[in-house]
This record gives sequence, C-alpha cells and structure tokens, in this order.
Amino acid sequence: MICLDIYLEQCRQNLFSEEDSKFLPFHVFHPLVAWDVISQTRFHDPKAMTILKFRDLARLRGWILDTSMFRRKDFDALVVTDLNQVIEWVSEGFERMTGYSASEVIGQKPKLLQGPNTSLSAKNMIRKALEEKRPVEATLHNYKKDGSAYRCRIQVVPLFAASQSPTHFLAFEKSLG
Repeated sequence: MICLDIYLEQCRQNLFSEEDSKFLPFHVFHPLVAWDVISQTRFHDPKAMTILKFRDLARLRGWILDTSMFRRKDFDALVVTDLNQVIEWVSEGFERMTGYSASEVIGQKPKLLQGPNTSLSAKNMIRKALEEKRPVEATLHNYKKDGSAYRCRIQVVPLFAASQSPTHFLAFEKSLG
C-alpha cells in the first residue's frame, strides 16, 4: 500500500506542476485510503480542468498570467477575445451555459448573446472600459442559443504579453439564472 501511495504521488506530481497547485482547488493530498473520494474532485472538477486548459493557452500565447485571479473569481465559463472583441477561445462551460459550441462562436463577437432586454447602459459601460483596456464588471441579460434569457455576471480583464501591452481580454462569466 505504501509503495502504491508513493507511485500515485509521483504520478500526481508529473500531472500537476508546483505552479498548478497554487490555483487549483485541491491543495491537500490524501493517502490511498481516500484516493477514490479525492480523485472524484481532483481529476474531474470542470473548473480545475478549465483553469489548466486556459493556463496552457496563456503559455502558448505568451500572456503574463496572475494565477491568483482564478481563486478570486467565481465563474461558469471563460471567454477569450482579441482587442476587437472577436472570440478566439471559450471554455467547455460556455457551451453548458449558452448552448453554443466553441465552433459556433469562435470568430463571432459576444454581442451574439445580446437581445432586446440587454441593458444599453451596461453595454456602453463595457464598451468604454474595453476601449480603455481596463477591467470591467457588469450584469447583463443575455440569450442562449435556444432564445431563452438568462442573467450573467461578466468580469473582463485585459491579458498582457511580455511587452506589457494588452493583447486580448479574458471574460469570467457566471450565470445568475
């Protein structure tokens, strides 16, 4: 049993880097006795897997990433746009939240989620903040692919390259029902 614990701990260390452990929701690792229970959240937590996928994208794009922001944000979906607000990447949670697949929205603008009850003042506030390349937070009435409305809290932050200039935006989206 002890040998299996040691082997599994080495597997975990190979799967998750020290950097990952800073922002993933599992910091305490348990012995084999609890392995079945812990592995349910450790390896199948959608939020943790989303963070890992985004981290890989950030490394590929060369973004300077403050991983502590993931601990401070509550989100169902992540959306990455370029500076013109064209969607380049969405998390799997986006499809669950909106009904749109990644292939349907990549190349589109987030305004495809807006409709008749989307607040004009909130849209203008977001637009102004994005033009100034600064963080913004708002609650919007958005619309799913099937046309049903939902309230969504959106927190947008600029993503910076090594040159310290913003290159993209990251939106944390949380469905409020």
